[in-house]
Amino acid sequence: MAAGVTAVSLTLGVPTVAQAAPMAGVLAADVADQGPASYEQKLKVAVKFGRGDDAALIERTDRDFVIGLWKLIKDDPDHLEVSAAAELAYGTLSAPEGSDATAAACREFIVTGVFAAFERDLAREKAEADAKRQSDLARAAAAASIHVVADAAMLNGDDRAFAQLIWKRVENDTDWPKVKEAAAAALAGTAEQQRTFIASGLAAAAKQDIADIIAKDQEKSEAEKAAALARAAKESAAHKIGLEPTPQLLNLPDRDFVTEVWNHAAGGSEVQAAAIAAARSNDPAVWKSFIEVGIHQAKDRDTQRAFEAAAAEDRRQVEEILVRAEKIRHRKLAAAARAALAGTRDDVSWFRRTGQFEVGPDALTEDARADIPVVYGYATGAIAPLTFTTGPTGAFTSSKGTKTADGAYNISKIKTFRGDFNGDKIVDQAVLNGAADGSMSLDTFLAKPDGTYQAGLRSWQHKTFGAYDRMRLTSGDFNKDGRTDIAGFLSYPDYSIGLHTWLAREDGGFGNPTRSWFAPAQPYWGEVGRMKIFSGDFNNDGRTDIGSFYGHADHSVAIYTWTANTSGGFGNPTRAWHAPSTPYWGDVKRLTITAGDFNGDGLGDAAGLYGYADGKLAMFTFTAKLGGGFNNALVSWKSTTAAFGSWDRTRLTAGDFNGDGRDDVAFLHGYDNGTVALHSLTADTTGAFAAPVKAYSSATFGSYGSINLADDQT
Repeated sequence: MAAGVTAVSLTLGVPTVAQAAPMAGVLAADVADQGPASYEQKLKVAVKFGRGDDAALIERTDRDFVIGLWKLIKDDPDHLEVSAAAELAYGTLSAPEGSDATAAACREFIVTGVFAAFERDLAREKAEADAKRQSDLARAAAAASIHVVADAAMLNGDDRAFAQLIWKRVENDTDWPKVKEAAAAALAGTAEQQRTFIASGLAAAAKQDIADIIAKDQEKSEAEKAAALARAAKESAAHKIGLEPTPQLLNLPDRDFVTEVWNHAAGGSEVQAAAIAAARSNDPAVWKSFIEVGIHQAKDRDTQRAFEAAAAEDRRQVEEILVRAEKIRHRKLAAAARAALAGTRDDVSWFRRTGQFEVGPDALTEDARADIPVVYGYATGAIAPLTFTTGPTGAFTSSKGTKTADGAYNISKIKTFRGDFNGDKIVDQAVLNGAADGSMSLDTFLAKPDGTYQAGLRSWQHKTFGAYDRMRLTSGDFNKDGRTDIAGFLSYPDYSIGLHTWLAREDGGFGNPTRSWFAPAQPYWGEVGRMKIFSGDFNNDGRTDIGSFYGHADHSVAIYTWTANTSGGFGNPTRAWHAPSTPYWGDVKRLTITAGDFNGDGLGDAAGLYGYADGKLAMFTFTAKLGGGFNNALVSWKSTTAAFGSWDRTRLTAGDFNGDGRDDVAFLHGYDNGTVALHSLTADTTGAFAAPVKAYSSATFGSYGSINLADDQT
């Protein structure tokens, strides 16, 4: 939908399936259509990655070739840039009619993009190797100041681990009290303080400890002590710049020592400049000052200059990532980039090197204009997964899809979910079926690039798992592996509650559920019937979390959140928002919930349609806080009369229907006369919604009660 267009027109008749839009970037509309890549061009790419003899790969269409290559290298840490570029290429959304941006993006990737990304990977690896080498040199020099040869443990851990190892070395050594003190301070300090400890703090403390030892030596004359201090100063200076402190070097006269430093120092460095200035002086005090103080100050300036240059380059690259993410409307990546830029230098550095590659696709709407996936249930017991795709003018179009066999489903007990269940960046649908005999099954309908759906893949079924009516489920990428999972609550007969996760597999099916949170019957936690659950990345860690509105018996209302962990399980709930019983907030049972990023900040929010006793309706938005929790409800639209429609025949879904980077809301409404209508409400930068606009109305589409919206929480 073009920016600023609020009305949406649907072209619907008998329910059919729309094109499932890819989830990633948006390519410019004017990309020239140069035809598919040639066999020779694909062969060149295949050879680059050691697959020159894989004819089956090379003979694929451009998009399938890119996907095939991506599957081969996506878990290889040496090809992070290539993997990311491939994802953007095959996930690019075609824009105006008459152009195929997806094909153009895949062709560009094959012809030039993959090689540019390969070179970026090489540059990244070289930069990482250079940084490791500089880190090793700095740590080796620091350890040498206390006469320790840095081992692998000292070189390979983080800065804090290095400080910990130094502290252990000197813990019971009375020769190094100031080193022990400095190491302890570094351990208790910040990352910046630990970095400073390695760069200069350890050497400075060691220098003072050595000076104290010499000063306390009763057997040396004052002249001998002065000579020992001078030798120790040269040794410390040599360690500082990685110059081997041989006996010959330490026995040199001061001016000759300074000259050796000059010859050793890198051209253009602060150490070289200071050494040149000192060596050209005829004043012995200048040479002595350089050895004792000047070389350390100069090296610290070099270190700081290199660090600031690296930090500036990190920031520049993250700013470029942010620009690209905003251009293709990858909101989670953009939000993660903004969070890094607002953080410390270490946050920026980590994001550039690691974090950007760990950001998954947007949890709810991964393309420029969101589509509305539904499952239609027929009276015969058949179902059909459908997707209405938003076109560039805001119209939704549909194409014929797959209808299952009659009698396959109990259409009065199906829950539907949307997401990328197999990680191919296309929105699929899944259906949980509660059979009449009490058994359950979970099927996945994988979407194809042409908009049709594959036949259902049944991956889980159970005869006695639990009562269908006592389950509340939602979907999201709970373990951040790039595939959408399913999770939810089951209330047991004794009123205990469990939170289960069905992790998605590479084929789009699901593994057996695992229970990660459990509330026993005593003490009583609550009941599933009082919950309205939703999902979103509430803490911006890249994993989808679960939230729930809960209406307490005393008429107070709360939002609880369960934060996802790396395994896709969940921790204990946290109360993220609360409204006391007085003044009365409302009845959660009259609240219909959906979720999305409604203010465009990259965090998952919740929105609800509330039905008042007088028949009027209102939209509420609960925006997520960056530090956790939710803000108080923002009321943005209220119906002025009861004539708008009945709350109990209105359901919600969310998506970025106009491609502005913020999720909007759509009402699916069923009128008493059999008419089915869709209304769109556009979100603004605060997360508030404009008044609904009727986008579609039909008296012949089908039964409102037969339309199942994904993650419906009515």
